[in-house]
Amino acid sequence: MTEQKTPLETLIERIRQLLDGRAPAAVGDEIQHAIERFFEAFQLVPRREFEVHMQALRDLQALVAGLESRVGNLEAARD
Repeated sequence: MTEQKTPLETLIERIRQLLDGRAPAAVGDEIQHAIERFFEAFQLVPRREFEVHMQALRDLQALVAGLESRVGNLEAARD
């Protein structure tokens, strides 16, 4: 079973293919390091994972709003 490449690995491989024979290998290495530094700085996540977290956040916000309403009602009933 072959290991699936990450999008970053696929991008770097494609750039190396485009540079093959047109530039020294060191150029490909420098481009790879620059791309890796760029992606590390932003700590990117896949869109699907982001959407799952955003939905969880919306669900929690709705839960908090409901709890705040209940607390308000209980405080009003107590007075």
